[in-house]
This record gives sequence, C-alpha cells and structure tokens, in this order.
Amino acid sequence: LQLSTQIQLESGGETKGANFTEEEAKLFVARYELLNQSDNSDPTGFSAALFRDKDTGRLIVSFRGTEPFGIQLVNDLLTADARIGLDGYASPQSISLYRYIKQLITPQGQSVQYTAQELDGLKTIYLDRADSPLELAARNLTWTTVQSDLLTDIGTALIPAGCPNLDFTGHSLGGHLAMLASRFFPELGAQ
Repeated sequence: LQLSTQIQLESGGETKGANFTEEEAKLFVARYELLNQSDNSDPTGFSAALFRDKDTGRLIVSFRGTEPFGIQLVNDLLTADARIGLDGYASPQSISLYRYIKQLITPQGQSVQYTAQELDGLKTIYLDRADSPLELAARNLTWTTVQSDLLTDIGTALIPAGCPNLDFTGHSLGGHLAMLASRFFPELGAQ
C-alpha cells in the first residue's frame, strides 16, 4: 500500500478520489497491511479487500459501499441496493461475496470445493434475481454456466480455517455485505 492522501478510482476514463488527510493516510498505512483485493471488474460491482491489523494481527475483510459515480453507481445503487428492497438482501453481489470468502479460506493453489448444499444455496440466490417467469426460465438455463465458473475458483489461504481473529466491515452497501458475510460464514468468528 503506497502512502497517498487520495485513493484513486477509475470511472469511465475519469479519475475520482476518496480523500484522506495526510495524517489519516499515514495512520492507515502504519496500522494496516493490504493482503488481497478482489477483482474490481466484477460485473455486479462487488469489491472487497483483506487487511491485517499490524498491531493486533486481526484480519479485516472490508466491503466497498455504494459507489457514487460511473457504471458502479448503476451496479450498486440501481442493481444491488434496489435488490435489498426487492429481495431483502443484495442478491447480485451475494454470490461474488461468497466466492471471494471461499477463495480466501481455501488452501493456496487448491480448487475451491463447494458442497451440494452450497451450490443449491448459490443457485437459489441466482434464481432469486429473476423478476418474471421468462427470466426465471432463462436463469435456470444459464445456471450451468455460472456453476462451471464457480468450479474454476482457486484458493489463496489468506484466512486460516476457523480464524477467530477476523472482522467483516463496510459502510452503506458494504455494511450490508459484511452482515451477509457473517451470516454465510459464522464459523470464522467475525465480529
């Protein structure tokens, strides 16, 4: 992590920033180490990062909240946030969240193993996003492609199994995703 007073975010060729004061940036870099960043090109807008608190050793998975600009605004506000109202949870980003945590807890270089129960749950989330019988039929047909993609996931082993020193956090949409992560993975001891 480089010391910067501005976090640069690309949006449609335009650079936007989330500002820290110089002192805040120094304090953040002095205390936290970035261990992993999810792929920011996720079509649902999902984004998360894994940090380690240098003082305590605690691991923190931080979920990005609603982006206020560009295509991420559409992905977050009009898709994920709207689904919270329709479905009761951010269904578009839920599968990406689940995959990200599974990759973090799976041994490095090994294929992520999904149980039949997990695959059934992820399929339910995938189908839950259908708003019409026609869309439900289409999603049923495309589930095999989604499932095949899930089976290509590879572990990073950055979160030890049963890790008692882990927190999930986020602001706005990210806070909602943190709550979902703690429900999906209660065994991780998340706060």
